[in-house]
Amino acid sequence: MFKYFLLTLLLAYYFTPALIFSYFSISIQTADDEYDFIIVGAGTTGLVIANRLTEIPNVKVLVLEAGEEDYPNFFISIPGLCGFAQLTSVNWGYLTVPQKHACQAMEGQKSHWPRGKVVGGSSSLNFMIYTRGNSDDFDQWERSGAEGWSYEDVLPYFKKSENFTGNSEDIEESFHGKSGPLKIGSIRGSALHDIFEEGMSELGIKTGDYNGEDQQGYMNVQRTMYDGVRINAARAFLYPIIDSRRDQLHLLTRAFVKKVEFSDGRAVGVHYTRDGKKYSVRARKEVILSAGSIGTPQIMMLSGVGEEEHLKDIGIPVVANLPGVGSNLQDHLMTPGCFKAKNIPRDWNGADILNPINVSCFVALFIFYILRLY
Repeated sequence: MFKYFLLTLLLAYYFTPALIFSYFSISIQTADDEYDFIIVGAGTTGLVIANRLTEIPNVKVLVLEAGEEDYPNFFISIPGLCGFAQLTSVNWGYLTVPQKHACQAMEGQKSHWPRGKVVGGSSSLNFMIYTRGNSDDFDQWERSGAEGWSYEDVLPYFKKSENFTGNSEDIEESFHGKSGPLKIGSIRGSALHDIFEEGMSELGIKTGDYNGEDQQGYMNVQRTMYDGVRINAARAFLYPIIDSRRDQLHLLTRAFVKKVEFSDGRAVGVHYTRDGKKYSVRARKEVILSAGSIGTPQIMMLSGVGEEEHLKDIGIPVVANLPGVGSNLQDHLMTPGCFKAKNIPRDWNGADILNPINVSCFVALFIFYILRLY
């Protein structure tokens, strides 16, 4: 009897994950030969574009994603586990070159550079802080020739995309939307938060909205979370519309794009591999690269678009000499800070968090939220 029981457990262990993923899967298994638009990368940009394009009747879109689907994956869904998600296969696992003035405590002075290899892209493994950037950056882009990219021009689209569900006291409402697909919440209200806020007030530092008019001051964090669950690009822009647009929108996961095919200087398709086999698909209208800050220039250069001398050195036929491709990559700095405090309220010392009853309630609530969202 025991050996049959053990065999049942082994079979369940082997087949259950596959059955769960197949039940929730929205990925097709084989792409058509031709689409109107091909989008490379199912990250934040790719899914927003797919959502918008398929609002047009009779437009057919293929989204190619190198990674797996994002659900079900507790490391992605539970905000507190986002650091662990970056240690799994949903992260490309990039490392920077050795740094001269940073990463002094890291091996080889190299920094980990998490990039999402999963549906939802890096929005599936980042720390969910919703920051639009500084308005001066947008205005500088327009002054440099990017017409239509001033902050005044892009703000209506930020507002259209956003559904702010947090405390209205944390924001300047004229800079935020409340009816878009991307749910944004604010984090405040804990005992520690109130202590910090009182301290900032004593120092004369004002509270503000870093997505508002002035980014100077003490800000309450705005996050892509709702009801304690991460809201990545897939939850905001893909899952709400996929059932009604299955004839128009195809998602193909585990599809690693090798290069874009050109004809007379125009992108007409892509070549990709999936599960060890080579495929190609053609685009009637456009190929859209949204494979991230690293993946997009890499695919462009492999396709012959980049600095001519560099491409010739590595034997890639040149389609277009664009020296800026793969250059000028920038990222934000992070400076960790440590604080020592006394008289911390008991409910914030970790004891209650590890209480078995609290843990059980948390798991039950989380399952409830997941079932409700999907």
